[in-house]
Amino acid sequence: MPDGLVRLLWEVDSSGYDITRRRDIRDPAAEKYFTWAKTPDNAQFIVPRGGRPKRYEAGLREDSIFLDLANSARLPGQDGVKEFVNKWGQLHPPLGYASLARFIRYRDVFVRAIGPPDGDVTQLLREVSKSLGSDSPYEVGSLRVRYFTKGSQLYLQSRTLVQFCALELLQARAGKIDVTTCGACGRLLPIYRMGRTKLYCNDACKMVAYRANHGDQLNRARRQKRAKRR
Repeated sequence: MPDGLVRLLWEVDSSGYDITRRRDIRDPAAEKYFTWAKTPDNAQFIVPRGGRPKRYEAGLREDSIFLDLANSARLPGQDGVKEFVNKWGQLHPPLGYASLARFIRYRDVFVRAIGPPDGDVTQLLREVSKSLGSDSPYEVGSLRVRYFTKGSQLYLQSRTLVQFCALELLQARAGKIDVTTCGACGRLLPIYRMGRTKLYCNDACKMVAYRANHGDQLNRARRQKRAKRR
């Protein structure tokens, strides 16, 4: 599947998201997003603050959103969830309410599927197909065929962010793209067949790793420098 053929058009609340218990949600329109009768009062939901919708577009292997989803598990408590949704939005309803437990369940499935080379992709497909109401337990749902008049571009549009993340992972597997971890903070990073392997997230992580590996040498140089000044 060509990388640029499948794209995602999605929206993020520009004001951000809060995580709120069901009993504290006072919006009558919330009933269209989940069944109140089957939801405990203390169940938590990811709730948009009601800011202006901000639309973005992404293509397969452009941003590796599925890795951001998996990496959100590294931050403590709800910090990782908030970081992800504030950047990429909800996994299902673009600007609606979404269950925090459901988000974490999907994230955990992605973490297991990405992990080893023979990760549990089958379970990932089951979870995604279940959420999209597919008849088959091994489908990730249908795609919309879209025609973009500017430039006469034809492409397939993913229906949800979680579907797009699943397609990203499957494309990575098909392209023999492996995953490594940052040498400093441990975040997941993609390894491509072409080009130089990225060992660190950014220059800050590279410096942290350098200081950890050359700490004695750096301290000795500092002591020598102070001794010369005296």
